[in-house]
Parts: sequence; structure tokens; C-alpha cells
Amino acid sequence: MTIDSHSHGVMADQGLGLSTYQPPIDDLWVARVIELIDKSGICARVAEWRAIDKEATREGPGGRPRGLDDHVVLVLLLVLALEGSPVLLKHLAAAIACRLSERAREMPGITPNQYDAAGWYDRCWRAFHAFVDVIDPFPGPRNRLLIKDEWAEVIAARDPEESLVGRLRN
Repeated sequence: MTIDSHSHGVMADQGLGLSTYQPPIDDLWVARVIELIDKSGICARVAEWRAIDKEATREGPGGRPRGLDDHVVLVLLLVLALEGSPVLLKHLAAAIACRLSERAREMPGITPNQYDAAGWYDRCWRAFHAFVDVIDPFPGPRNRLLIKDEWAEVIAARDPEESLVGRLRN
């Protein structure tokens, strides 16, 4: 990904599929969205639900660390939505890698820029799916359309109590 050193921003595609210029994100936008997310209390609620889920399944933390927390994911998804950008993980990764100033990266708690856009994409993917796993009332694959038999298998494998909990969380 080529970066214009004067204004930051995404200039050309180098692995994320973004071929048009994406302007830098204003620090004030980030600060306002952080305030909104913090006032909502959603991150604390999701953390409580995650703890309840882990206790119910008696699972340890397991897996690779996310690298980004729920707060960062929610802040940046809302920033993208408010500016009219596609709310896609590749745009989230590009925002972190190229569109945020150092100050704007620090505000929601993003560690110093140590990855390229592809590295940020991986971290965004893990963090987003860790968040969605807590609130999704209908677990199942989302990366492709399922044929009728596959869909029936997904429905049959769902735990009705788990689906109810997810619906109540939404």
C-alpha cells in the first residue's frame, strides 16, 4: 500500500483491494465516536456476556490473542459508517494502517503501527469475529451462501438456548 506522507490516506492497492484514494480520518471524528461508544456502555456489556459465556462453557482463554479489542472495532466501524465508507474489514484495516494519525490511533488504544495493512486485516478479522461470536443469535458460516442441505445442517447444529441468549443480547 502506498502512503502519501503529507496527508496519510490510502493511495493505491497493495493487497487489500482498495484502488481509490481514501482520505485521512479526522481526529475529532474519532474522539466523538469514542465518546459515544463509551457512553453507550456496550463494551462493558459485551465483556460481561463474554465472561458469562466462558463460565458456562468452562473454556479457558485459548486461541491466538486478538490484538485489537471490542472498543477499537466498534469505534472504527462506526467511524467508517458515519463517513459513508463501506463497513468492511479491509476498510477497517486500511483505516488503522494508513488513514489514522498517530494521535487518532492512540485514542481508542491501538498499539503503535507495527504491521502493514495485511497484518492489520488479520487482527481486525480476529477482533471482529470475537465480538460477533458473543452477540450473534444465529451462529453459522457467513463467508459464503449455503446450499439447502448445508443450511439444514447448520440449523440442526444450533443450540436453541444459545440462539435465544444471542437474540436477547441484540
